[in-house]
Amino acid sequence: TAPTGSMASLRSAVVVVLGCTGVGKSKLAIEAAKRFNGEIVSTDSMQVYQGLDIVTNKVTKEEMAAVPHHCIDAFSPFESVTVAQFQELATKIIADIHARGRLPILVGGTNFYIESVLFNNLYPAHVGPRTAGAGIDAAAIEAADGISLHEQLRRVDPVMAERLHPNEKRKILRSLEVFQQHGVPQSTMLLQHLAERPRFQPRYGRTVCCWIDCDVTILDPRLDERVDQMVTGGLLRELWDFHTAFHAHVASAPPAAVAPNTSEHVHSSQSEDEADSGSSRSEGALAAQPSVCTLDFSKGILQSIGVKEFQPFFALAHNVPPLDLAAAAGTPTLQKCLTEMKVNTRRYARKQVQWLRNRILRVPELDIVRLDASDLSVWDQTVCAPALDAIQKVLDGGKLPAIAERPPEPPSLLAWRKYPCELCGRTLNGDVEWKAHLGSKGHKVAVSKRAAGAQGGRGARRQRSDPSQAVEGGGPEIDINSPAGAASSSG
Repeated sequence: TAPTGSMASLRSAVVVVLGCTGVGKSKLAIEAAKRFNGEIVSTDSMQVYQGLDIVTNKVTKEEMAAVPHHCIDAFSPFESVTVAQFQELATKIIADIHARGRLPILVGGTNFYIESVLFNNLYPAHVGPRTAGAGIDAAAIEAADGISLHEQLRRVDPVMAERLHPNEKRKILRSLEVFQQHGVPQSTMLLQHLAERPRFQPRYGRTVCCWIDCDVTILDPRLDERVDQMVTGGLLRELWDFHTAFHAHVASAPPAAVAPNTSEHVHSSQSEDEADSGSSRSEGALAAQPSVCTLDFSKGILQSIGVKEFQPFFALAHNVPPLDLAAAAGTPTLQKCLTEMKVNTRRYARKQVQWLRNRILRVPELDIVRLDASDLSVWDQTVCAPALDAIQKVLDGGKLPAIAERPPEPPSLLAWRKYPCELCGRTLNGDVEWKAHLGSKGHKVAVSKRAAGAQGGRGARRQRSDPSQAVEGGGPEIDINSPAGAASSSG
């Protein structure tokens, strides 16, 4: 059934199906496309690559035949696609869909990709002429450790250095790269960009966002079950074939051809050490193919959850070819890999929700409807029907009521920073977390222990100089209300 909205409204409207992994985004997008003469544009940064259909949870061939899908299998798995590349591809496709009088429906969980399409003042394709940044050695920074990179960043961009922890090597590299390319600190460019135009400037006249939410206590076991279904559906064979093909490509291609990184606006594009990426690279993995040691799990399709998690299993399986998946199914190594994949999937879902709350939900120009997918037995009543009603209302020129979950505006770039508490060995993000940490029981106990230790040492010194003196007096004065005070208390 065609929508009742006018042709003009369709040419300025987009629908976005939002939500974390496992809530049913693709299902709703297909239902909306059938109802409103729509075409689906995937905004999933892993589904944009060819292959790994099970790992990336692509829609089936039957579903793709029922409704036109775009931006799936658009790039070789041996490429590393950037946000700018995706933005150019998706906006051209959306323009074509509009020109044919149909409704574009964006669906996917990569929020960088969603933002690049929805807002025309984020991730610009070009940010100015390139000039060499003083004192930055492009070859040296790639091989340096996080601490030394953070010191380099502090020298050229102290504002960004305050925002980043030394362990965030990828983000530090990105800031150094910006300075190297343009001769201007990244923080300066960001502040200038925000001052020139509103932070979020919608690209399309009407945007309705269908946010599918789910109770986390229900979502977690649902995600675990989905991983188990992937295994039943051929996950291990798919990963094995991918590993074989990818290692063969690495062995035969020059390094620059494996995962090119040519755009200025790259998400997860810089190489990271293992502590930053969280990757698990087992010693001697696929030893007969030494190129595996050069793989960077922060680039391209290698970022897919399931690829790096199964490295230990394939390292083991490689030593006893041919691969016997049935015999390996019950091994402790495989069970550990499965557990790791489930944990990382649940962790990723939480990050997706946090991103939505901190970014998309803050934009008042967007019409947003929240849908509860906790109980799949009432999907039609709690998800499908209210979503279709909301889309129809916006297409007819209406406005959706503001959602109650819309959070307040975040602090400015200059006001936000990370606070390291050396005493507790933690790094806190922003003023709110820092103040909460200072008032926490654990921090206060650590401060008290440090003070008691300093007091005991001082008393012992007094006793040695004058045995008649009793061990009295307090510890060193510690200001627990400032980052410097907490840091200094750790000695």
